Amino acid sequence: MSEDAKIIEPLAKWHPKVYIKGRIRLVNSEKGAFRLEDGDIVKLIIRKIQIEPYKVLGRAYFEGLIVSGGNITIPKKLMEELEIEVGETVEVLLVGFSRLREMLPPEHYEVLKRLKRDSYKIISKEEEKEILNTISFSER
Repeated sequence: MSEDAKIIEPLAKWHPKVYIKGRIRLVNSEKGAFRLEDGDIVKLIIRKIQIEPYKVLGRAYFEGLIVSGGNITIPKKLMEELEIEVGETVEVLLVGFSRLREMLPPEHYEVLKRLKRDSYKIISKEEEKEILNTISFSER
């Protein structure tokens, strides 16, 4: 099989509705499968999509904090740049995660939580492929 023909899969993919302040919810089946909890950091690709016919209109990568029952907030500037509206359905690819609470003392974890807020990058289709290629087997 040629390298170009290799199929690259994210850890998970789902289609949440965007709620007020850019909140999306991590589905319970994915939370359970990867033992994700509130306070964990998830590495996500967000795709703005057109449903009929299906088409990806834009994409971005960001790392978000899981809070209160599986909610993750899409950075406000990312929503503006991709023109994502509240009530719209987006496509989300889980490409990695970190359980920082297991690795850091509580005071360091709180500092990192604040630093992660609102950080994102608009990406191309090629950059998306590169990110998907970096998924480690320990995350699968």
